[in-house]
Amino acid sequence: MHDFLPPPPAGYLTSSSYVLTPRTKRAFHTVLDAANILDLAGNGRSTVTFAPSGDGFSLALEHPLKTGRITESLHCHVDQSNVRGGAFRRELFDHTDTRVRLEEADHKSNTLGLPPNLYPEVALPFMLGWLPYDKKARSFHAWINDRFVARVYVEQGKTSTLRVPAGQLEVLDVEMYPDLNDWVNVGATVAKLMRPLVPKYRMSYETKAPFPPGALRGALRPTGCAGSGARARDLTPRPDREGAAMTTVKAINPKPARTFTRAELEQTLDAWLEANRRAEAAGDWIAHLGPFYTDDAVYRWNIGPNEEFEARGRREIEDVAIGYQMKGFEGWEYPYQRVLIDETLGEIVAFWKQIAPVKRADGTDYEVAGVGGSWFRYAGDGKFSEQRDFFDLGNVFALFAELAADGHLNPVIAEKVQTKVKSKTLLRGHRHLRPPAGLRDKLRTGAAMARIVLRGR
Repeated sequence: MHDFLPPPPAGYLTSSSYVLTPRTKRAFHTVLDAANILDLAGNGRSTVTFAPSGDGFSLALEHPLKTGRITESLHCHVDQSNVRGGAFRRELFDHTDTRVRLEEADHKSNTLGLPPNLYPEVALPFMLGWLPYDKKARSFHAWINDRFVARVYVEQGKTSTLRVPAGQLEVLDVEMYPDLNDWVNVGATVAKLMRPLVPKYRMSYETKAPFPPGALRGALRPTGCAGSGARARDLTPRPDREGAAMTTVKAINPKPARTFTRAELEQTLDAWLEANRRAEAAGDWIAHLGPFYTDDAVYRWNIGPNEEFEARGRREIEDVAIGYQMKGFEGWEYPYQRVLIDETLGEIVAFWKQIAPVKRADGTDYEVAGVGGSWFRYAGDGKFSEQRDFFDLGNVFALFAELAADGHLNPVIAEKVQTKVKSKTLLRGHRHLRPPAGLRDKLRTGAAMARIVLRGR
């Protein structure tokens, strides 16, 4: 029986940067020294980027060196409840940006009979934060190269507060260390006694989804030199990063591997707008909008501080996002107001309204107030690989209440509201970002709000 990494949580598709520094006291005594290799004078930062890819996701890492840089990429497959490693690529470039080393391996292939729970050592620390917080020890196999595959144990420690360049983070401390028996057969008892002397990787993961590492301390492979990395700032803006120093536009918007012409993006969105008009007229969003999504597309929107909608793959998008979720909204209109296109990034932001099919007694529209819109990631061939909608949920429920009071709320919508509010049941495609608050936490936050109302603090 093997331990596998679980599928990543909602919101993991982000880019992060880390400030690299050598350890004050070396723990991994190799021929290489982080102080001589890392780009410390140039304030170089490692970047870590997750993106959807095929039947899973990809992880891209770039590390600046004093006289060059390292890039690494990994594709992972999500198989039911397990994450399995796939194609891995590592490149080393010198100071002239000439590639001087190349390593490639497809871990999906089992030609060598390697363990199924195998992950590249350089990528594993960025995914261990997804493990359940159950204090259970787990073991995986870390791939350094085909001649060196080590069983590593992962143990969760205590939660603590960590201060890094991104600010102050609440984190869970985790240790990862190798099995001595991979080097010499000393048996389980001796290996346990020797554990305090074994060099360890020490990671600190944020306790909020998607649980990114706040700090990593260990050997920075493939350089093999002892060092550490602390989170600089999430490249995808998040509320808990507002106090951190801003990064550059280039860092926030890294140039994608594939670019498109503005004409292609405009042509695609023109077709999308026409398809939306046909979908509204027919009350059938699946037939008209479904063809615009890639087979591995992801569609999301937020439903409050601890709830997110997510549909993965065209089939689920058609079935749930523009199928089940649109039931009861027949006749509604979603006129687009403004479209912003970035052909360099291959991304589009469009703003739209949500208007009910009936009018008030004074002749005005029942319209969701505030800002509504969608962000699209273009994948080529007239299709989108990712879409995220944004709207004011409070204003949506306020309009539903007004429609209900005036006798105009569609019964299907009313049933969904009842399911969500009364039965506390998640609608299809909805998931919690973290475990729901218990009664004690609800009472505590309720008391805090009451204190603010009554005392102003």
